[in-house]
Amino acid sequence: HFVKLTDNTESKQPIESRRMERGARIVTIVPKSSKCVFQLPRGNLEVIHPRLLSIHLIGDFLDARQYWLAFDLLRKQRINLNLIVDHDPKTFLENLDEFVSQISNPQWLNLFITDLQNEDVTRTMYAGNYERGQLSVYPDAYDVAGKVHGVCDKLIGVFEKLDKEFELPKITCYVKKGLIESALAFIWT
Repeated sequence: HFVKLTDNTESKQPIESRRMERGARIVTIVPKSSKCVFQLPRGNLEVIHPRLLSIHLIGDFLDARQYWLAFDLLRKQRINLNLIVDHDPKTFLENLDEFVSQISNPQWLNLFITDLQNEDVTRTMYAGNYERGQLSVYPDAYDVAGKVHGVCDKLIGVFEKLDKEFELPKITCYVKKGLIESALAFIWT
């Protein structure tokens, strides 16, 4: 037995499906959370985190610029971290200082940097979760094909204003851009 969530616009393709025991009933969906509680026919309760709800909640967090909450949920649910940038590139790039100060964990920032791809995941991987009208407009001089370089350049600028604890993410930015010599020069200085 499958629970199929469908998009009621043009296509009737399932956005997400998940195997559930026959006769399972939704008890509740926890507000401001991605938890969905089911009661199975035997009486036991099961909690799942449907990806559809998680991505919607992440979008709300990103719209409110609550980057730590969004990042934590992305990480726990193993959702592509590019969604942080691609959800609203203009707002993200304008608030990069706030993003770094909220995340503040160099290991998490490294994880974010290494996950960056020159692809808009709202139009590819998670296109079913974003309606055409919801897709964000790219800022001026923004190119998806150069997203990694652009974001890394701006992150390096932010890291240069901060403490030494952000040296590893700065090195990771150089490596991600393919500037191995710059990374080595920074290490040796």
